[in-house]
Amino acid sequence: MSDDGMEYMDFFFIAEKWEGEPIIKELNKSDDMSWFPINNLPEHTLPHVREVIENYKDGISFVEFGWE
Repeated sequence: MSDDGMEYMDFFFIAEKWEGEPIIKELNKSDDMSWFPINNLPEHTLPHVREVIENYKDGISFVEFGWE
């Protein structure tokens, strides 16, 4: 359960083709969006996002994070 008392589930997808540029639609939650090499993520990457990416690199497609 998160600090706000809510439970969340995130889904991650691989995009192999796209057009245009991504834009931030929730300005109150983020002030920057950038692309980074998968092996050079920013230090402030959210722990659950980092966990998903590390597992993806190891060929693991399902991850439970924070479930007890």
